[in-house]
Amino acid sequence: MTWRDNILEDNEQLIIRSQPHKASVLVPFALLVIMFTAGIYGVAFWFCVVLALAGALKSLYFEYLLTDKRIISKYGFFYIRYREIPIDKIDNIICWQNPKDKLFGTGLITLFGTGIRQIKFCRIANAMDFKHAIYSQLSTEPEHYFEK
Repeated sequence: MTWRDNILEDNEQLIIRSQPHKASVLVPFALLVIMFTAGIYGVAFWFCVVLALAGALKSLYFEYLLTDKRIISKYGFFYIRYREIPIDKIDNIICWQNPKDKLFGTGLITLFGTGIRQIKFCRIANAMDFKHAIYSQLSTEPEHYFEK
């Protein structure tokens, strides 16, 4: 039984699940391999080691769920924390992507709403799909975004 099964209510349906994109690990790791083969072991090498480890931990220990009632973000390594945002409290969603983010499919999602502060999900994989899934839950249309 996963943590998702424990946190979801009986009448709640999972719409989409996302994590930080693997590019946050792969790019520093690729630089690390290039520097290792070139024989560069200075400050830049160790900086890439730290970035690769931080990216690996972030991609393993961050997860975002969208259900038909709320958005749940799980994060943490030693202490697992959950942040829940009710769907009906969200007013606006902004997805920001630069050209590199569009290439990898990542992005920064910022949520605005009543009674919640500005919440950001950084380097989230499939950012536009996650944004459209949130909008589909906010819409009053009976047919949702993913049903065709």
